[in-house]
Parts: sequence; C-alpha cells; structure tokens
Amino acid sequence: MPRYFTKEGLDSLEKDIAGRVSERKESIGEIATAREFGNDRVKNPQLDVALEAKELASVKIEELRHILHDAVIITIQEQSAIVDIGTTVVIIIDGEKKTFTIGAANESLSEEGLISYECPIGQAIIKKRVGDLAEVMIREKKVVIEIKEIRPPSGGYNAFKAKLYPLAK
Repeated sequence: MPRYFTKEGLDSLEKDIAGRVSERKESIGEIATAREFGNDRVKNPQLDVALEAKELASVKIEELRHILHDAVIITIQEQSAIVDIGTTVVIIIDGEKKTFTIGAANESLSEEGLISYECPIGQAIIKKRVGDLAEVMIREKKVVIEIKEIRPPSGGYNAFKAKLYPLAK
C-alpha cells in the first residue's frame, strides 16, 4: 500500500535510516569491545546492552526500509475541491468547529493543527468534498464529521514543513 510523502518527508525518512545504520555500526563495535569481557550475557551486561541496541536498530531499519519501499512522493495541488494533502479543511466534529491542515505520511503537529492523512480523522476526511459527512471512531465513540470548507494549499502548509524539516533545503 503506498504511503505518500512530500519530498522533505522522504528526505527525512532517508536521513533517519542512515542514522539508524550508523547506530547499528556503533553497536557492532560495542559488541566486539564487550566480548573481550566474555560471551555470557548474564555475566556481561555490557554485551547484553550492545546486542539489544543492535537488534533494536536492525528492526527499526527494516521497518523504515519497508516504508521507503512503499513511498510515493506527492506534489501539492494549488487548487482543490477535495480534501487532499496540503489543503486546510474546516470541519464540524462532535458539534465543534475545527481547522486542520492535512499533512503527508509522518507529518503531524496536531497541537498546531497539522494532521497526517494517515491519522483517524485524516483517513475519514481525505478525498471528501464540502458538505460531505464522514464517520470516525474517537476514544471508542463514533463521531460524525462534516466538511464545511476546503482551502487550497498556502504558505501555512510550507510553514508546517519548515518546522518539521528545519534543515531541508
């Protein structure tokens, strides 16, 4: 199943993988050093810690590479009549008016109004139009969302991306 990323998001994912590979290499060196004090993990806690760190890094690398394999870079549409990545949407949820900007995979600053299309609300409203209703489970409660307004991508989305990827060019 494809996972949609902005170029900056994909670059961030690739940097994360590279960082984890470096961590794993460091763990391998720590394992070699710890083995000088014996191969018994019970009697040699340094070995146990180093082996565990290597395993955790390896698992995370595999997870991230799987995500990378399914990654699709998206371009943000300037005008949109549907809720899509980069748009800002005004909704009525559980009787309360809220405004969210829809981010790509792994792009979320929910306290500031940026939600990923992968989160429950994002999944419920993506590709919807003004006036559409969507249902979502929030804290074991079915909630109805009404799409009130869809705003095209603006500088607001770029400001969110600048916060998420401060070193991106």
